[in-house]
Amino acid sequence: VMAQAGGPNGVDASRFPALAQLSPVDEPLDTALPEVKPAVRQGVLSNGLTYYVMRNREPQERVDLALAVGIGSLVEEEHERGVAHILEHLAFSATESFENHGIISMLEGLGCRFGPCTNAYTNFDATVYMLESVPVMEDRVEQAVMALSEFAFHIRVSDEDLDKERGPVMEEWRADKNVQKRLGTEHLTQLTKGSRYPDRLPIGLKSVIEGCTAETVREFYKRWYHPSLMAVVAVGDMDPDELVGLIETYFEGLLRQGAAFPSTVAPSPKDTQEDVEANGGSGRGACLS
Repeated sequence: VMAQAGGPNGVDASRFPALAQLSPVDEPLDTALPEVKPAVRQGVLSNGLTYYVMRNREPQERVDLALAVGIGSLVEEEHERGVAHILEHLAFSATESFENHGIISMLEGLGCRFGPCTNAYTNFDATVYMLESVPVMEDRVEQAVMALSEFAFHIRVSDEDLDKERGPVMEEWRADKNVQKRLGTEHLTQLTKGSRYPDRLPIGLKSVIEGCTAETVREFYKRWYHPSLMAVVAVGDMDPDELVGLIETYFEGLLRQGAAFPSTVAPSPKDTQEDVEANGGSGRGACLS
C-alpha cells in the first residue's frame, strides 16, 4: 500500500524522511498462504463456519479457545465507524443467556480471569474473542465453547445495553489520544495514503460512539457475523475428537434469525483517493481491556 515519495499520494518527506525513502512492496496479491500443518485438524460445518483443532500437551490439562470473526473496522460504513469495536464490548455485557456481564462471571468461575484469560480485540480485518487456559475438568471446556457460541449468535443489543457500554468505549477513545497513539496514527496514515485504512481506525469516531443507535449495531451484527466469516480455534491438552464434537454441538447449523451471507463484500483497501478525502479520521487500535 506504500506510495512512492514524490507521487500524488507520497509520504511527507519533511516530516517522515525515513519513510519517504521506502519503495512499494512488490508482492503479488494472489500469493498463496502457508498450508495448515498436518497436526492441525481443520473442517467446515454445514453453516460455513471453519474450525481448527490441535492437540498440544503443554501446559497440561489446559485448552486455549478463540472465535475469530473475519471482519473488522474496514467494513464499516461512515455512520458505523467504531461499531465493530462497540459490538465486541456488548458481547461481554449481555447475550440471550447472560445479563449484566454474567458471562464474565461464568467464565471466571471456570478459571478464566477477565483480562489475562478472557479478552477480545478488534482491528481492521478481524474481531477475535479469546478464552485462554481453560481447565480440562468437569464441563469447563464445554461451557467455554458455549460462551463462544453466545458471542457468535446471541449478543443482545438493546438501547440500555448500548448506553452502558458507551462510557467504557469513550474512555478507550480518550486514551487513544496520547502522544504515542497520535504519532502511530500519523505514521499509519503516511504508510497507507490512498487506501481506506486511515479512515477506518478501529476505535472509531466520537460522534458514532456517543450517538449510534442500537438498531445500527444490530444491523451490523446481523450483516457481518455470518458463520462463513467465522473460525473457531481450539488448541490444548484434550482429545481433538472431543473438541470437534463440542464445536459441532454448539455451532453446527446455527444462524441468527434473519442472517444471510453479506450481499456486499468487505471494501478493498485500495479505495480511490477521493473516497478517502471525503471522510475524517480518528482514534487507533481497539481492545476490550
